[in-house]
Amino acid sequence: MTKLDLRNLDTLTELKSALRRFAAEAQESLQVSHEEIDRTREWVATEIQRRQRQVEDSRRAVAQAENALHRCQASGYRDDRGIEHRPNCSVQERTLIDAQAKLRQSQENLQLAQRWQRRLEQGIGEYERQARLLDDLVQGHTDRACARLERSSKQYEAVLAAAYAVGASSIMASGGLGLGLAIDTFIAGTNLVMGLTNHSLGEAGEGISSSVVVEQMGLAVVPFDRRRHGFDGILQAPNGQYVLLESKTSNDGKLHLNPDSYGHRQTSVGWVAAVAERMMTPGHELYSETNAQIGQAILAAGPEKVPMLAAVVNTTTNRVSIMLRIGPEAETADWTLLSDDNPVEVEV
Repeated sequence: MTKLDLRNLDTLTELKSALRRFAAEAQESLQVSHEEIDRTREWVATEIQRRQRQVEDSRRAVAQAENALHRCQASGYRDDRGIEHRPNCSVQERTLIDAQAKLRQSQENLQLAQRWQRRLEQGIGEYERQARLLDDLVQGHTDRACARLERSSKQYEAVLAAAYAVGASSIMASGGLGLGLAIDTFIAGTNLVMGLTNHSLGEAGEGISSSVVVEQMGLAVVPFDRRRHGFDGILQAPNGQYVLLESKTSNDGKLHLNPDSYGHRQTSVGWVAAVAERMMTPGHELYSETNAQIGQAILAAGPEKVPMLAAVVNTTTNRVSIMLRIGPEAETADWTLLSDDNPVEVEV
């Protein structure tokens, strides 16, 4: 059962636009992050290549320093008197020591950069897993949420159109009280349903029709010959539009509908047509001259165009819920709660 605030259709449109903006901004942020990751990866890769070249250069420098030292050491000689003259290779030795130190530093720098790269890839891997989840969430859930909002918007429009048809325009247009709040406040203030458990179903329907629906929605009660298997109440909007009322009592707050009444689920469009036809059929228990005129008017207008209200009295809580059928089959999804009582489920 869906419960709607019948005052601002733009809210749903704005919410859908906000979700789309969020999705676009989230996608943009993900794209920026991916680009930053690519730049960081490229920088680290370039840095590793630079440090690899430094290691290679340092190795060549060490090799050159070793060769220079060997040449220097090999330049010693003995003179004619057999005295050995050793060359001074301190410069070459110092150069080799410096080259070896630079090689060690270059290798350490390369190893450090490679560790950075491994840590970076680990972090990127974890980020990409989370990013995929966010992307799926943004795309999948946003699409589903927008689709649901679209369905809600259509349902909202259908309820709004039907509510206007049943004479609730003055309540909704005021903006001060939603239709549901107006009904619920009226019920709470007058204690309408206290003691209804001792009344018949027809008396409950009549009381709800005259005291709530009529006074709160500006409808008039249409006199007709009520029968057990027909309409519980027939109302009329100022524009002449008929509004049908189904009244129920239950101890669980659910709307219990007969799944096979005249071959149709009770309160469905097919059921409305079947009841109207029988109201026009001489000899049928629903027939009378008054009922025949009403049945003919309902069929002429189109049963699918006649709004159906349901009033459910919860005998446990002494509360009443007013619902509007906006679909043809009277299933759960075809009803929208107009009163601000607890949502009422349709027994299917």
